[in-house]
Formats: sequence, C-alpha cells, structure tokens
Amino acid sequence: MTGEFLRTIPTVVPSGTERKTMSPTGVAIDGMGYLWVIGVTVHGEHGDQFKPHAVQYDRLDGRPVTSLDIQLKSTEFPDQEPAIAVDLQTSKIIVAVYNEILLFLPSGTLYQSFVFREVSDVLYLTAKNGNIFVTHHGGASAYDHSGHHLFSFDGNANERGDGQTLFATGICKGTSGNIVVVNSGYSRVDMFTSRGEFVRTVVEIDGGPGAIALGPDGQLVVTHGDAEVTIISWENGVSVR
Repeated sequence: MTGEFLRTIPTVVPSGTERKTMSPTGVAIDGMGYLWVIGVTVHGEHGDQFKPHAVQYDRLDGRPVTSLDIQLKSTEFPDQEPAIAVDLQTSKIIVAVYNEILLFLPSGTLYQSFVFREVSDVLYLTAKNGNIFVTHHGGASAYDHSGHHLFSFDGNANERGDGQTLFATGICKGTSGNIVVVNSGYSRVDMFTSRGEFVRTVVEIDGGPGAIALGPDGQLVVTHGDAEVTIISWENGVSVR
C-alpha cells in the first residue's frame, strides 16, 4: 500500500501442454486470497480475433491454479476489454464481456449467464449482496444475479446541488455499504447509496481517473493520468491523500 514493487505474475493461460500469454484487462481477489485475472489472447491470420480468458493464480508464487471456460452467446467478440469481480458474499466469480455477464461457482462451473438489454458496453463492475453493479458509457446500473435490471444511477449533484451527468468508469463497494463510482467527466470520485442515490463527492482527482479499488483498511486506490495510482485514506469522513 506504500507503492513498493513486489513481484510480477506472468498471465499465462494453461491449455493442455500449450501455454499462451494473455493481455490482462482486469483483476479481482476471492475470499481465499487467490488472484483472478481476466484478459484476452489474439488469434486469426491477421491478429484481429480476440478470445477472453479468466485465470486464477496463486498470489505467492504466481502459479496458475484454474481457468474459466468463457463461452459467449454472441459469435463475435467486440474490441472491448472484459472485466471481472468476485462477490464475496456468494463466492461467485462474475465476468463481463461487452454486454454479457457470466457467473461462475468457485469450482469453475458456470452458474448463470445473461445478456444486458439496457447496456451494450460494460466498462467495470463490482458485486454486493448478490447484486451486480456495472458502469458503462451511459452511466451505472444495478442488476440481480438473474439479469433483472434493478435501477440506474441517473446522475449526481455538485456542491451547489445542481444535477450533473454521471460519466462513470471505475466502481467498487465502500466500507459502509455504499457504492463508490469514478465520475471521470468531472475528475472526481462520488459516493452513492446501494440504491443509486447520490451521497457526496469523496475526492477530486486530476488527470482522468479511471479504475478504483478498495484497500485492506478502507483506502480508495484510484488509477489516473499516465500510469499513476493515488491512495486515499478516510479520516472522520474526510478524504486525505
């Protein structure tokens, strides 16, 4: 959490005796402490075919433990980075590829899958108490594990109370049960209730904030700018860098 480099884990995809390396696009950690990485490998004569993979790695030695069989309903895989999350309450691994969601059991067995009707381009996702929260170019939305649309985050407010459009990118669960969303259009991080109601702006971050995650002690970890990471701790409800 101090930014000291620890190790590199090669994102190899085990496939029989052949091992390929995927380009990673998202990470998550399950309840057992294993690292899940999602990414794509390139195929085709012209290198224009992409196949998504999700692999579980041992965090200590980087050894690939298992991989998920991602079979999409669509026959075409668009040029969209897939995302991954783990619902710690249900232990399900959730994979998002463009407008499809696949839920896997810890054993790697497919539990459920569905296609979004309201969303065509999932960017990031998180999970809480059996519900799935996703961000997309139109904002953010919530679904249950059956794919039923629950509600959308329609926007938020500024300090004057004026309504503003939500340009959502990263999303994660907060320590108090709220949902924290990166509002990249206004270079800030906003907090919402689990029902999508705006609570407050947590912090303003320059340089185009993107992904966000929750640290082990409740810190917010935000990527922004040119490969920069900012860690924000909360003290008495005030965000302190």
